[in-house]
Amino acid sequence: MGQAKNLRSSWIGDKHHLHSQLDRCEETLFYMVYYHEFPQEKLDEKQQYYIDLLEPILNL
Repeated sequence: MGQAKNLRSSWIGDKHHLHSQLDRCEETLFYMVYYHEFPQEKLDEKQQYYIDLLEPILNL
């Protein structure tokens, strides 16, 4: 779960911090990137809401 003002630029190439995190993982993980647009002032609140709701493994 995370925030981005520009999602495309966050994931282009291998510069996103999760690329190295996933490369170090010994298990093969299947993951997908989903997004939902929120007003910028709601990003922190919505990020925490979805972390609490979904408990994503990469955020624990």
